[in-house]
Amino acid sequence: MLTPIMSEMPRTRVATSANLKAGMSGDGVRRLALDLATLGYLPPNPPHGLFDREMEAAVRRFQVKGIGGDGRPLKVDGVVGPNTRFGLGLALGDKLEAPNTCLPPPSAALGAWPPGVGAAGWRALQAALAEIEDGAQEIGAPGCGSYCERYLAAAGRSQPQDWSTAFVAWCLGEPGIADASMLVEKARWLGWETPQTAPVPGDVLVWTSELGDGFGGHAAIVAWFADGLIHTVEGGRTPFVEFFHYDWSALARIVTVVRPRTGSSEALEHVRSPPAAPL
Repeated sequence: MLTPIMSEMPRTRVATSANLKAGMSGDGVRRLALDLATLGYLPPNPPHGLFDREMEAAVRRFQVKGIGGDGRPLKVDGVVGPNTRFGLGLALGDKLEAPNTCLPPPSAALGAWPPGVGAAGWRALQAALAEIEDGAQEIGAPGCGSYCERYLAAAGRSQPQDWSTAFVAWCLGEPGIADASMLVEKARWLGWETPQTAPVPGDVLVWTSELGDGFGGHAAIVAWFADGLIHTVEGGRTPFVEFFHYDWSALARIVTVVRPRTGSSEALEHVRSPPAAPL
């Protein structure tokens, strides 16, 4: 949904410990600008002491892909409250207790190739799980390090960049996909499904931008779905490749589900061989 642009900025106010929003100024706004710049949502060394339209747009772009301390997707409103602060800290690698981060899945959930799950999606999931086991993470700075370099190079991009979609594309074995819009476009070209039913392991979730400009720039691979919770493997939301879970009733409104088909991922060396087909 398109968000109306303010025709006139509100009168400048001094930022306090309360929510940060358009028109405010102060140390809190300057710290927010530095955090957004570190994550790539503002240019390096931002001169911001004022929460202006550029900063509000940057906050909204972050909120599209962020998660809060309640484990739910962030509200995209351009206001920095407790949940958005939590999401920023998580993305920056702060030592936060993240209730949305899952423990490793039970062996019963991923121990065998489930019926109804396609080979391409299952291979992608196995590749993603292997990266978790290997400790894949950013090194040195957001979007940097040997793991990010591998994912981004396959997408034709260099460091530092947002690497969530590049990670998913790497697991799928689809080179040249650098952002979420390209992923959806490639999926349509390949004839992959966009099912309206509950996701299955190996499906891909693409965050839909609430800014009215297409897709939000984040993607994930579904690990399993149970009891109304969707469990995913993601890179780029925090400095690590790791598990997350969400309330599906909330998440379903802002993601597109893509179901890979067999055909384009079999020959990749980095993807584990699939298990034997289910009987």
